[in-house]
Amino acid sequence: MNVAAALDEAIQRLSDFPTPPLDAEILLAHTLGVDRVRVLADPDRPLSESDQEHFRSLINQRATGRPVAYLVGHKEFYGRRFQVNSAVLVPRPDSELLVELALARVIPGDSVVDVGTGSGCLGLSIASVRPDLDVHLVDLSAVALSLAAENAAALRVPKVRLHRGDLWPELGLRPERTVVVANLPYVPDQHLNDDRTLRHEPRMALAGGADGLDTIRRFLGELARRRFHPRTLLLEHDPNQASAIDGLANGPVQTHADLAGRTRVTEISPASVLSA
Repeated sequence: MNVAAALDEAIQRLSDFPTPPLDAEILLAHTLGVDRVRVLADPDRPLSESDQEHFRSLINQRATGRPVAYLVGHKEFYGRRFQVNSAVLVPRPDSELLVELALARVIPGDSVVDVGTGSGCLGLSIASVRPDLDVHLVDLSAVALSLAAENAAALRVPKVRLHRGDLWPELGLRPERTVVVANLPYVPDQHLNDDRTLRHEPRMALAGGADGLDTIRRFLGELARRRFHPRTLLLEHDPNQASAIDGLANGPVQTHADLAGRTRVTEISPASVLSA
């Protein structure tokens, strides 16, 4: 079997998924220890028996819905490679909007808090571009924080601080100099139960209760209880949740669309009194 035949077989096996050719090419490149360009440039390259066996194993796992990022151990996000595993959510391109919005709003000396950091992709992307900022990564999972620390080391971002805590531990920050980015669980439980593409990712990073907003409500309520109103709070959510999140803030909010034009981020300013 050569590269072309292996890809054809894999693409047919993955025909129910959104991007069979891309998935197959990434997994074959990983199997052969080369990049996708090398795979596509040499379609007649023969595969050894062990390569065929390994590749088919990866394709079979992908066919169950297991994310490609978990199979290869990394995911590109905001132009950087992040290590990922099944303890953290796979970074999505739509979440890059949080990074762009935060970078547009910070000023020198600000603190940035990435709540529910997972792999650290949001906070570390911001810190990579703006090393002058005081960046904090917060997560309840010790395994996730350990992975975020590994990513910080790999990206040579030594100044970030990691905190294990539930949503908002005491950080000793000045709210008027703080920008918060939060990609919290927002998938309704029923949708999570029905979607095979999500079942391999950590439920605690996805499940948001009946309407998907349980964790977001709790987070806003915690900020209100502590009377901590950051200068800018950027919340990622499902496009269908924008109006509900607007209702959790007693005051003006601003929404921002993702790459597909869907309302993906709600921005809450200190003029909006959190009433969750």
